[in-house]
Amino acid sequence: MMIFGGGAGAATFQTFIDNEPGFLTAVGPGKIVKTEDFSTATDMTPVAPAGGSPDVWNGFTVEVYGSNSPAYGGSRYCFDLGGPSCIKWNASAPHIHGLYGDFNGPNLGLSIKPDNQVIAFSFDFVDWNDFGQRSEFIVIASDGSATTVTGPVNPGGAPPKKFGVTLSAADISAGRYITEIRWVGVAGNAEVVGFYNFKTVTNPVLASSISPVPSLSTWATVFLSFILFAVAIFNRRRHF
Repeated sequence: MMIFGGGAGAATFQTFIDNEPGFLTAVGPGKIVKTEDFSTATDMTPVAPAGGSPDVWNGFTVEVYGSNSPAYGGSRYCFDLGGPSCIKWNASAPHIHGLYGDFNGPNLGLSIKPDNQVIAFSFDFVDWNDFGQRSEFIVIASDGSATTVTGPVNPGGAPPKKFGVTLSAADISAGRYITEIRWVGVAGNAEVVGFYNFKTVTNPVLASSISPVPSLSTWATVFLSFILFAVAIFNRRRHF
């Protein structure tokens, strides 16, 4: 596990590599998970361009971030991540549906925005940071703070791994959540990453903010209104 902080007052994140039990423990009980496997994508379709209408998936939207020229044909959806039109150079790339991300410096990548107040996300990946740190996340929290989160460096041809990111327990308790995951290239670097089984995680407290549970004061107001209504009916009947 690694811990990343964005400076004084910024949100803090923990990362987990091939450690699903540790990730789920950090998220805590009662979690609500949405999973996207990209199985309904159209093969070889480009990811939505920056500034347009993003692609909508289960739990998040995604679009290209930045304006640098793509280094490897542009981000797109693949029916076969390990096939001849996608990550053909890595024999370990799985032959499944996924997203082919093309990253070229800090001004080209992907903007992933959760559709809920999520506290964590995870995914399976292949061909990320081969031979060195080549792309990274800028994770933006609900308080506006931005934290750089890096993934593991892997040898060329490495097999797929799982990667998870969660807000710290203190940030979750404070009601912070993730508003954007900006995946970009490291300065002077370009690379392709294949990823799939993208999960976003929230908890019942944050999820309930979409349909707020009435507070005690709200219930008191409703109860008082009922009493006044009952008294009015009683007084009306006394006059008949």
